[in-house]
Amino acid sequence: MIYATVDADGRATGFYNSEINTIPEGAFEISAETYRAWVDNTQAQCWNGSGLVPCEPLPWQGQEPGPMYARTYKSDIWRRATDEEVVTIDAGLTEAPARLRRLWDDSQVLMHEADEFPMIRDVMVDAFGEERANELLAASYWEP
Repeated sequence: MIYATVDADGRATGFYNSEINTIPEGAFEISAETYRAWVDNTQAQCWNGSGLVPCEPLPWQGQEPGPMYARTYKSDIWRRATDEEVVTIDAGLTEAPARLRRLWDDSQVLMHEADEFPMIRDVMVDAFGEERANELLAASYWEP
């Protein structure tokens, strides 16, 4: 199930998947179709209590908003993984190049646009297949 939170104007402030996220107080359930439509054009759509309606995009000091970047908390990966997958990930980390190990060990969040993310994703795909790797590495949140 997908949930959303909004501000007083009905603008999206967060999206949550009940299978992987803690659902915050005040969140409400939306359909997968509504989620996709909203994410495709978040700045120009607001929630009116029962559905999406057009709204004026926020002014960004005369500039268009920049891209949004996916972030995955490493703690979310550990929570999503089965005990067997945790053992596999841990073993893979011990065999990883030193630079990648240090980046993993010293970071709390994986930045999907970072140079090392494709390497981490490739290791996960090799170990668990593409679908499961996508589930394990799914964004915990997005930021500009």
